[in-house]
Amino acid sequence: KLENKVLTRQLSNVNDQSKNTLNRVEHILNDSNHLLRQITNNLRIPNLKKYGLIKLTKKLIRDRNELGLTKFTLTTTNTDELNYNDKTLVMYQCIQEGINNILKHAKATAADISIIVHNTSIEIKIKDNGIGITSNHLNTMGLKGMQEAVENISGLFNITSFKNEGTNINIKIPS
Repeated sequence: KLENKVLTRQLSNVNDQSKNTLNRVEHILNDSNHLLRQITNNLRIPNLKKYGLIKLTKKLIRDRNELGLTKFTLTTTNTDELNYNDKTLVMYQCIQEGINNILKHAKATAADISIIVHNTSIEIKIKDNGIGITSNHLNTMGLKGMQEAVENISGLFNITSFKNEGTNINIKIPS
């Protein structure tokens, strides 16, 4: 945060568009820093119980789309009856990690997030059109953390990726 404030002062003579981009980046950094503190303190994501998975995912996507790096879309199916439970936090964290990975590594222009509620499960699909993930990056802390979190709640985690054809993450969690 300190470096960002210094950068803001140093760039006082830049155009308004650059200032707006810097402000959005600062907002996302603050948001990410706040979330990291909550996760490390094993706290719930603020307002997840109050607003629910879909509303917070829409907000997350809207905020990330403002960066102008990747165009994210959200598709939901049968989510009207999706209620908060102990698995909701894992679902949101997986969506958030997937989006952040796309922004940081994928070089994708577009990405689709799908949340589909079935009779006995909830399916989350995260798909991008980026550069793909090499096999030695499949065991990174973020992806491994997603997999472990999903498996800890008896879910299934699958990732497929091909060079220059993007990445698909499929998560299925029993409801």
